[in-house]
Amino acid sequence: MCGRLNITDSQVVIDFMGKLGFDTSRLQAREPLPRYNVAPTDTVFVGCEEKGRRSLREMVWWLTPAWAPEIARKYAMFNARSESVASSPAFRGAFQHHRALIPVSGFIEWQKTSQGKQPYYVMPPDGVALLAGLWSAWDKDPTYESCTILTTESVGDFQRVHHRTPLVLLPDEADAWLSAGSSRQILESLMQPRTLAGWTLRPLSSVANNARNKSAEAAEPVAAEEIINS
Repeated sequence: MCGRLNITDSQVVIDFMGKLGFDTSRLQAREPLPRYNVAPTDTVFVGCEEKGRRSLREMVWWLTPAWAPEIARKYAMFNARSESVASSPAFRGAFQHHRALIPVSGFIEWQKTSQGKQPYYVMPPDGVALLAGLWSAWDKDPTYESCTILTTESVGDFQRVHHRTPLVLLPDEADAWLSAGSSRQILESLMQPRTLAGWTLRPLSSVANNARNKSAEAAEPVAAEEIINS
């Protein structure tokens, strides 16, 4: 699963998306602040494409399908399993028409240990990663936009931390993921599990366990970091 994110340098992330061809003017108009311990129901940056135009905007991280009668939290809609997203009634419409990219500085995952759950900040080698997502505009209020993040089975060394990971896409895969013309075969190839080799695991304190704690302390290391080898 993927239940927390960090955007430790928002301007770097916004500039990165600008270089990929996204209109970032909505977010450049104000000072973009760092975001720590971002949790479901918070807002996140979402890159999407409509009628050939790409934009980066903020959406609620907990997808409300366009057809939903109300905004509800009774079902966990902040993650979507890549294995079933094309057929799921909750996600298939967004998968067909509203695929997205969620740029982050990394995500937080918990490893089960004999002492309890140990949180790790999982960081990409280049400082910014693109997570595959879906978005939706709610029919009863089209200005209410929300999103979900796709996950896959873990492979390689990360399996010892957790059995699921967010689906990470490379910048040169962005066009295929966003394009309305991409075939089912192309999309399925993009959703295959992939390793996090080269990413960094940073042990965190229990401060990260509390979603209300948005301070930088939630991303501070409490022990030596390590590099994922495979």
